[in-house]
Amino acid sequence: MNLFGRILWSEYFWLPENFTWNNVTVYTEDHGTFMAVWDCLYAAFFLSVLRLSISSFFVHVGLSFGIKKPTTKIVNDIPILDAIFRKTRYPEKERLKELGKILKVDERMIEIWFKNKRSQCKYPVVVKFSESGWKFCFYTTMFCYGIYALHDKEYFYDIRQTLLGYPAFRIPREIYWYYMVELGYYVSEMGWIFYGVRRTDFRVLLLHHIATVGLMLFSYVANHHRIGAIVLVVHDIADCWMESAKMFKYVKKHRMAEIFFGVFMLIWVVTRLTYFPFWIIQTVLTTGFELYGPRPVYFIFVGLLSTLQVMHVFWFYLICQIALQVKTDSKKAKDCRSDSESSEECMETEHNLKMGVTKSSWAEVVNSSTPIVNHSKESNGVVPHSNEPSTDCVNQRHITASTGLQTHMNGK
Repeated sequence: MNLFGRILWSEYFWLPENFTWNNVTVYTEDHGTFMAVWDCLYAAFFLSVLRLSISSFFVHVGLSFGIKKPTTKIVNDIPILDAIFRKTRYPEKERLKELGKILKVDERMIEIWFKNKRSQCKYPVVVKFSESGWKFCFYTTMFCYGIYALHDKEYFYDIRQTLLGYPAFRIPREIYWYYMVELGYYVSEMGWIFYGVRRTDFRVLLLHHIATVGLMLFSYVANHHRIGAIVLVVHDIADCWMESAKMFKYVKKHRMAEIFFGVFMLIWVVTRLTYFPFWIIQTVLTTGFELYGPRPVYFIFVGLLSTLQVMHVFWFYLICQIALQVKTDSKKAKDCRSDSESSEECMETEHNLKMGVTKSSWAEVVNSSTPIVNHSKESNGVVPHSNEPSTDCVNQRHITASTGLQTHMNGK
C-alpha cells in the first residue's frame, strides 16, 4: 500500500523537474487543504436533489405550454418476440416472415407489435423537456458564475498566464467552489446518465463525463485550476443554448428553436472548434512542454484535452446533420445527438421505406376493417396445430402468442 501511495503521489509523475510538493500551494485562500476535493461528493448529492426538484417544476411548465400528458400503451409480452426485441428493435423483413409462420399470424401483426413495443419504450416528450430545463438552468447559472469568478483574473484574458509562474498558484475561494460544483455535477451525471433520457451517443457521452472528471481531478491535484476553470466556461456557454433550443423544439416553437439552435451552432464553432484547440490545447502543447518536459502528467493532460476535442468534432458532425434537417423542414428535424427516441423515429422511417411500409400503409393496417388475424372456421381465433413435427408445449406457446397478438390488436 505504501508503494502504491509513493507511485501515485510521485513528484516525478505530477510536477516539473526540481519541484517538490512543498513548492505547490494546495490551499484555498481561507481554509481547507487538498483533501477538501471530497466536497464534490456533497455537491453531487445536493445537485441530484436539486435536479429532481427543478425537473418536477419543468414538467408542469411543459404541460402548461401544451405538451401532452404521457399515456401508457401496454403491449402484450410474447416471449419469442421479446427475445428478438432485446437483440434488435428493427428485425429484417425475412425475420418478420419467419416469426409470422412460427406464430401462425399475419406478418403485419408482427410489424405492428414491434412498432408499438418501440413506442412503449420511448420517453414522453414532457420528460425530455424537464431534463433539458434542468440542464439549461445548471449550465446558465454556472456560466454566469464562471464569468464572475474569472472576470478579474489576468489569465482569463491571456491564456499563457495560466501556466506562467507555476506552481506558486493559490486557489481563490470562488474558483474552488466553481470547481467543486462542476466536478460534483459531472460525478452525478455519470450516475444519472443510466436513468435519464437514453441517448444514441450514450457511450461517447459517458466517455466525455469520465474524461471531464479525470481532467478536473488531474488539474486540481497538479494545481492547474487556472486553465481548468477556463475550460469549464468554454464548455458551459454552448450547452445552455443547446438545451434552450431543445426546449423550444419540444413545445413546438419552431422559429425560436431555429434561432437558438443557430446561435448554439455559432458558439460551438467559436469555442469548441476554434478557441479550445487553437488557444487552450496549443498553449498546453507549447508552454506546457517548456514547463514540464516529457513528464507523465504532461502527456495525460494533452491526452485528456485531445479526447475532449475528438468528441467535439464528432458531435459537430451530428450537429451538422440536424442543421441540414432544419434547413429542409424544421418541423420534422430530429435531435440526432441526444434523444434516442428522435433517432429511433429517423431509423424507423428509413426501415419502413426499405420494407415498403409508408405512413399511409401503417394507417391502413391499423384502421382497416379487414381482420388482420385470419379468423377462419378452422381456427375460430385459435391457431391450429402445425403439420410440422412439434411438441404440445411449443404448440401451446404459439397459441398463447397469437392469441396475445389478437387481444392486443383488438384493444387498439
